[in-house]
Amino acid sequence: MSRLKFFFLVTCIIHVNTPKIFADSELAPFRWKNRILVILSNSQSKELEGQQSIAASNDAGFKERDLIVLTETDPQGGLHRKFKVTAQDFRVLLIGKDGHVALERSTPITAEALFSVIDAMPMRREEMKASQRR
Repeated sequence: MSRLKFFFLVTCIIHVNTPKIFADSELAPFRWKNRILVILSNSQSKELEGQQSIAASNDAGFKERDLIVLTETDPQGGLHRKFKVTAQDFRVLLIGKDGHVALERSTPITAEALFSVIDAMPMRREEMKASQRR
């Protein structure tokens, strides 16, 4: 296989597998800047309260990892539709800077679990190496 064909094939595979989460959504402005913890729930959910409490009590760790929280409680909202979450469901997703869903749960995710997943990401490991060099 020629180099040009190989490059074209690899480029096509990468393009096909590129996460579509950011395309045409509320999440697009955060791509390559932030990791996102998306919380999808109804406004009366105890799980919502728990996940928000976890985020609030771990603010420094969230900032260090460029992790922001987006909460949507409207079951007709764009993120509910995108991730097929109904009004009765609770869903929390960790989305990497590149747009891939790194973790998805139907119960609150502890800060330790979030940080463990994030700190194992190649981009985060590079960020940690760069901060050690400073």
